[in-house]
Amino acid sequence: MGSVSAAGSTVNYTISVNNTGNTTLTSISVTDALGAVVCPSTGSSSITTLAPGGSESCTFTYNTPQSAFDSNGGGDGDIDNTATANATYNASAVSANGSTSVALVVTPGLTIEKLADTAGPVNAGNSIGYSYRVTNTGNVTINNVTINDVHNGFGTVPSPGSEAMFNDAAPLGNSTDATPNASWDSLAPGDTVVFSANYNVVQADIDNP
Repeated sequence: MGSVSAAGSTVNYTISVNNTGNTTLTSISVTDALGAVVCPSTGSSSITTLAPGGSESCTFTYNTPQSAFDSNGGGDGDIDNTATANATYNASAVSANGSTSVALVVTPGLTIEKLADTAGPVNAGNSIGYSYRVTNTGNVTINNVTINDVHNGFGTVPSPGSEAMFNDAAPLGNSTDATPNASWDSLAPGDTVVFSANYNVVQADIDNP
């Protein structure tokens, strides 16, 4: 079982169809829910004929979507899929299934950078604007991103909000936020959102540097 660690990673599947019986089978269809199968003898998802003991290897390529990582493969940590070969012999159905799994390497991660709009010095009554840039450095979408600022000033602690997209990495538009409420709804891998806040300098900050 192989593994993938990023959305967009390709997985190349090979489906080996084997006639284990003692009669020739014709018009064999090969299907897989994850992609369009191509069999070399026909260039399509079918095999015209397969003699007893014969085999043919069909293939398809799967591009791993972001949703596979976000759901952790539906909860079991891998991409599961099953290929099916169907044929008939004397009006009777002949069918076989084959399954495999590819592991998902799920690595959630965030970084944060806090910036001030001035290097100082400041006086009582001045306002310092802070921006907080949060980047999704992992490979899964992070939901409900919020900022908690532990501030050592003597005035009112800054309350980060007014969230906005700062850097929308490709693929574009896959981070979303429905309402400005100091919480970013959905931050996709590679994207950066910025929060902002202001701090009003009080006299105690100057008296106790």
